[in-house]
Amino acid sequence: MNYITILKIIIKMDKLKKLIVYKIDGINYIGSTIESLNKRKWKHNSDCYNVKNKNYNISLYIHIREKSLQIKLIPIAYYFVSNKSRRYAEQYWINKYDSINNWLKSINWINKKKKYHKEYCKKKKEKKKEYNKEYREKNKEIIKKKQKQKINCPKCNCVVSKRNISTHQKSKKCKKLMLLHHQL
Repeated sequence: MNYITILKIIIKMDKLKKLIVYKIDGINYIGSTIESLNKRKWKHNSDCYNVKNKNYNISLYIHIREKSLQIKLIPIAYYFVSNKSRRYAEQYWINKYDSINNWLKSINWINKKKKYHKEYCKKKKEKKKEYNKEYREKNKEIIKKKQKQKINCPKCNCVVSKRNISTHQKSKKCKKLMLLHHQL
C-alpha cells in the first residue's frame, strides 16, 4: 500500500464513529450508541424514571418499571460507521433478534426513513401547489398578457402564442415549414 492510499483510508476513518450495538439484559430490546455504554445506561435510567422526561411513557420504560428490572446493557457488536449507516447496523441486529415484534422496540429505521421521505415529498408538493395557486391569484393579469403575447417561431417563422412555442415546435406543421425554408 502506498502513502496516498493509506492517507485516504485514514481520512475516511476520521469521519467514522465507533458504534456499539447493545441488548438490554432480560429484555429483547436492541439499541445502539456512539457514546460509552455507561452514558447510554444513565440516559436510559433518566428516561425511564424521570416523570418529566418526554420518553417516560414509551413501552420499553413502562415494561421496565412494571417488572422492576435493572437496566444492564450487554454489547453485541462494535462497528466503525458513518452517520448514514448507523441505523442500518442497528436495524440488522433488530431484525436478527426480532426485536420489533415484542413492542419494546417500535422503530424500524429503514421503513421510517422511507416513510419520512414520502411524507417530506408530499408536504413539499402541497407547499409548491399552494405557492403556485397564490402566485396565479396575485399575477392574473401578467399571466393573461403572457398567454396572449404572440411571437414568431424562430424555426418556421409562424406567429404563435409565447405560451405554446415549445408545443408548436414539436408539431408537424412547424417541422414541415422548417424543411421548406431550408430547401429554399
